[in-house]
Amino acid sequence: MSDLDYRKNSIPYLAQIFGYNRNEMSDQDITNARALGDLTNLANGMFLPLKDNYIRILRPSRSEIVSAYLSLSLKMSASEPNSSFKVSITKVTSNTDLSVVALTAAEIASKHRTIRGNDQPFSNTAGQLISAFKLDLAPLIPKYGNPDFRKDCYVVGIHFPTQPVSSGFKLYKFEINGSALIVR
Repeated sequence: MSDLDYRKNSIPYLAQIFGYNRNEMSDQDITNARALGDLTNLANGMFLPLKDNYIRILRPSRSEIVSAYLSLSLKMSASEPNSSFKVSITKVTSNTDLSVVALTAAEIASKHRTIRGNDQPFSNTAGQLISAFKLDLAPLIPKYGNPDFRKDCYVVGIHFPTQPVSSGFKLYKFEINGSALIVR
């Protein structure tokens, strides 16, 4: 397919997080979200954040994701001994079961290296905002024909070196945008 054909058949892609309702005016402050879902559980501190937190991202219907850029900002507790995290991509167990396939430490490190370009986690002083912008997820999102491809979703992981302290962290921004190619 030529570049011209690609541009004619591509559409903007703004990821929809499983269970997350953008109509609640929560794009500017994730804590405004009221419905239960992968993102609101992390944002509102309804559950103690885990060492490995997985967020299911819905795929656009009848489209192949061509580009996907993650921007996120979070703040760890001021009492957190290690204020850092890594990012990964994984999958659900099957097209009929949305249970997340957990990653090993080696898989997390490898996927983070692909996304970030090096092994360094994202970090800042405890209690300060940690931001990462335009992280390229597309190379790790399974394409049609890949055995890891799932028609409904893919999964983004946020991984801390240890389980966050009791007050956890606050997620201020989590957005994936890019483009998708219409599949006919």
